[in-house]
Order: sequence, then structure tokens, then C-alpha cells
Amino acid sequence: MSSTEDELLQVYFPSGLPTGHACTRSRIHEIGLWHLTLQFWIVRRSRDGSHRLLFQQRHLSQQAWPGKLDTTSAGHVRMGETDLVRELEEELGVRPTTKDVSFVGVRRWDDAADPNMIDRELHQTYIWINDLPLDTYRLQPDEVTALVELTLSDAEALVTGKSQAVPGVRYETAKALRDVTISKDMLVPVADGFYLKVIDAVRRRIAGESETETIHGWLPNPIL
Repeated sequence: MSSTEDELLQVYFPSGLPTGHACTRSRIHEIGLWHLTLQFWIVRRSRDGSHRLLFQQRHLSQQAWPGKLDTTSAGHVRMGETDLVRELEEELGVRPTTKDVSFVGVRRWDDAADPNMIDRELHQTYIWINDLPLDTYRLQPDEVTALVELTLSDAEALVTGKSQAVPGVRYETAKALRDVTISKDMLVPVADGFYLKVIDAVRRRIAGESETETIHGWLPNPIL
């Protein structure tokens, strides 16, 4: 068993309240206990004034959805942990302040499709809009294969089905930057409109709204 699987995680009720118990990460996934993750969506303001959503290409060694495009950065919250951006800094080599990120809500994600990994997560979700160029990011090689950047409009067209494929930019390092074509089947599949809800929240942030509206079915307050 790897050290990651030995990590102790707090166990939660679906309501977001802690049960007062903790289990190893491997045991939590084995029996399907609710636990907390932090999810960060990064939006890059480019020089041409457009806003571009960054997806992470999951490492091929990941048990869940290897090679698929997913949230920019996400990670489990260890027992007793209070550093919101630890995982983001480890995976992408950048560290925002807590004032830089905007809380969106806590999504309940219940995935029991794989009996060997029952994933019941509370996704405490944030948006970070910044001006950082792509070559600022330093990807953790054993966790992140690449970042893929789509304009917000193209990302919306893709997830709503208005476009079957859209242009994007794939980034590993400054020397490995190339144009790509992205289709919807390259994304981690979701059935709750997750991507569209995030895009809508991003658009409201860009429009200058200080807070997003409560997303239906999501917990409105941070757990951590």
C-alpha cells in the first residue's frame, strides 16, 4: 500500500458535517465513505481579453479516469489539514492567496460505478481568475500529464453539445506547447451538469458579481 493510500481522511455525513471518525484513504474508497476534496478551476485572462478555462489531463497512473480532462487541480483533504491551496501548489507550482480564490459551493459526488473504488466526495469548489502565462505553471510529473486550455466560449459549446470538437492549447512545459482539438469524450464524464455550473459561476465572476448564486443541490458554505 502506498503512502498516499495510508493517509488519514476525515469522514463526513452527506450533509457536510463531520462524523468524528477518520479512515485511511484506501479504506474510505473501499467501503464508500463520504470525504472532502478541494477543487480549483483556474481561468486565465489572456492578452487578447479572452478568458480561458484550464483543464488538467489526469495522469495515466490514476485509478479513476486516467488520461481524461478534469478540474484544473483537485486533491483530498488530509485529517487536520487547514491549508486550502497545498494540493494546487504541489500539482501546478503556483500558490494563490485565499483572497485570490472565490468559493463556489460544495458539490456532492457519488460514484459507485467501480466496485473496487467507491468514490463519495464533497467537492469544495473554488475559482481562481488570474493573468499568469501558461509557462508559469510547473506540473508535478507523477500526478499531472498536462494542462489543456479552452476559451470559455469553446468550453461551454463543448459541454452543452453545441460543438462536437473545439480548438485548445496543450501545455506540459514551454517547450511542449501545441495546438490540439478537444472532443467531449476526452472529459471526465459527469451527469449533474458540473462543467456548465462552473462555467456559469465563472461568467458571473467576470461580470463583477461579488458572489455567485447558490447552485441547486450544492452545499452553500465551505466545510473547511
